[in-house]
Amino acid sequence: MKAVWMVLVMCVSLIYVTGCGSFSQTAFGPNGLPKEEYRVGGGLVIEYEAPQDGTFYLVEQKSGKFIATQSIDEGSTFDFSLPDTDEDQYQDLTKSLVDGKLVLYFVPDPQEEEEQQQ
Repeated sequence: MKAVWMVLVMCVSLIYVTGCGSFSQTAFGPNGLPKEEYRVGGGLVIEYEAPQDGTFYLVEQKSGKFIATQSIDEGSTFDFSLPDTDEDQYQDLTKSLVDGKLVLYFVPDPQEEEEQQQ
């Protein structure tokens, strides 16, 4: 009987560890940035249409600094270009681009991604 309880406890623990993690923990790596599988573009001029509801993250890759985040509905477009920024932000971005690059990530809303996987 004791062995049955041990197996039951181990199964419940395994389900908890593997199946009950939150989506936000799986969408982002240990560095705090979205995982590479969510990378959809980059550069100085970006235009990308959301395939489903989710959030865009524009990141300066070398520093890991988030330049912009935007929640967006399916079919909406994320547009970015340096002239769209204010002067201080433009100077900061231009300086950082010497050493790094801008990368765009799209992370689907958790319920949207779960529905797509089923």
